[in-house]
Amino acid sequence: MQENPKCLPAHINLTVWHTTRKEFNEAIDQGEQAVELAPDGVPGRKNLAYALISKGDRREAISVLRPLAQHDVQDPDVWRALAECFETLGDTNNAKLARESQRRCEGKL
Repeated sequence: MQENPKCLPAHINLTVWHTTRKEFNEAIDQGEQAVELAPDGVPGRKNLAYALISKGDRREAISVLRPLAQHDVQDPDVWRALAECFETLGDTNNAKLARESQRRCEGKL
């Protein structure tokens, strides 16, 4: 089997794998490659953000998720991650907006 450096599912899966092993630099590298291959892709951006959050870099996680929010993505996990990042950073206004979007995606509004 040949390697395919442009295999999006591989980069997404490796992001998750490295994150669970607390190998955050490797996870972030894989996540960045996934986002490079599919800039509008939800899984790549979401998993990269999870790796950044796990490493403690919530501001960068917000910047990774911001394009999805700007396109009003209908994924409650994206909005939950944004809300938690904003809450941790003390940005209550954006946290509230993210929680409302999360509830809307979950059908609770």
